[in-house]
Parts: sequence; C-alpha cells; structure tokens
Amino acid sequence: NAKVINGVVQNDARGSVVQLVSTLTNEWLDSDATGHYTGNVVTDAQIMVASAIHEGVFPSTGPIRQTGVSTIAPEMVAWASDSTVTFTPTFRCNGDSMHHVVKGSIMMRVEDTEGFQIDGNTISSALIVSGPAAASPEYFSRFSGTQVRWRCVDYHKGASVENGIEQQLG
Repeated sequence: NAKVINGVVQNDARGSVVQLVSTLTNEWLDSDATGHYTGNVVTDAQIMVASAIHEGVFPSTGPIRQTGVSTIAPEMVAWASDSTVTFTPTFRCNGDSMHHVVKGSIMMRVEDTEGFQIDGNTISSALIVSGPAAASPEYFSRFSGTQVRWRCVDYHKGASVENGIEQQLG
C-alpha cells in the first residue's frame, strides 16, 4: 500500500514506495500510534536521500544519479525531521513494493506429457490463494488486539512505476 501526499504516491529515489504499514502484521513500521515519526533503517535512508535531493545536495537528474523517480514530498521530510509533527497518511492500494499493479493470473501447467491435445480449454472457477484485500474488513479481522486502522483512498489502476508521471495517473 502506497502512501499518498497531494495525490502523489511517495516513491524513493529508486522507485520503491515508502511503506508505513506492514501488510503482514498490520503494524506501523515507522511511526507510533499518535502519528509521530519513529523511523526505521529503510525509511530513514529514503528520507535522507529525499532531503538531500530537495536541498540540492543530490541533483534530481543526471546520467549517474538516476534519482528522478523520487516523489517524496517535502511534507514527509518535515514530518520525519521534527519530533513534534504528527501525520495521518492516506494510501493508494493494490500495488507491490514498487507499486506495480497486482493483477493476478490464472494458469494451467502441463509438463512431462505427450500424446494428447488440449482443445477448447475453459477455466470455470479459480481459487484466490492470496490474502484478503488490504484495508477490507476481512483483512482487519485477521489481527487481534490493538490494530492500525487505515483506509485506501484510491486504488492503483494499471500504470507501471517505470514512468513516474504515468504512475500518478493510476
């Protein structure tokens, strides 16, 4: 699930989203329950590089830097840099760690066989082997005790992270 500020998914300089909630444990990864930044090694590095880009220490473009995909907003850097600032994130869901769209697939594997032909193949039902959709009641029901409650304000609809402009249109 990707954090969104001003309608823009927050990607680091290499294209990975800034992950605030673990979808495996439903716990905050880099803030406390009151919305203050606590950080972790990954988010700290993402914020430091974004800060350097904003301050002009790292040029945002150039053949060697390759940091042009960074979309981490100054508001996020300010939140991480000031222990008095709180933040309540919004999320765009349905993407992986680089916010590629989760499309799913249906396949039939046929191997080590010979002497037959498949004609008119129809798959009439399929089993979903992934977990429930993030932020759904079924998803939250998997966690007991205090749990992080968050919601998806939007869903990624099909663009790839390789094109940062196109991705924001999703």
